[in-house]
Amino acid sequence: MKAGRIRIWKFAAAPGELRALHRGPKPPEWVVIVPREMQGSDIENLLLAQGPPGSITRHATGKGDFVYLGQSGVSQVSKLLASRGRIRTEKLLKGASRNRRSP
Repeated sequence: MKAGRIRIWKFAAAPGELRALHRGPKPPEWVVIVPREMQGSDIENLLLAQGPPGSITRHATGKGDFVYLGQSGVSQVSKLLASRGRIRTEKLLKGASRNRRSP
């Protein structure tokens, strides 16, 4: 890995040695590696806030870098509810435009 910069991949596109860190049944969606020289609580807090509790794991490498593997903060249920809300809103807007009277 190149030193001095944060790298981000979709899980399927990440290097094999980083994908091999995953041990759970469902593969994560993304992988981030933070080099030792860029580590700090701000970066870690930002990464850990991206998903529900327990959806992100952190692994230390032999060089002192940290690898984060995680799921998106948007669940399938949230996506479904959002799409239903969008459909209802679109129907309401169409109904309102039909009911408007022309001057």
